[in-house]
Amino acid sequence: MATSPSHYKYQCRICQKEHLQPVLADAPEKTPIPRCCGGDRDMAYKGHHNETQDQE
Repeated sequence: MATSPSHYKYQCRICQKEHLQPVLADAPEKTPIPRCCGGDRDMAYKGHHNETQDQE
């Protein structure tokens, strides 16, 4: 059973901090890219995250 991601993973290319950006439920493709030290161009997409991955 495939589930849709709850968050997108990003990493700042400047400070290397990881960010989880909540996915917009109605329009995942319109989920904004987070900002950290610079603009959104300094954020590297690292994949997606499902809430169920944390529960073990």
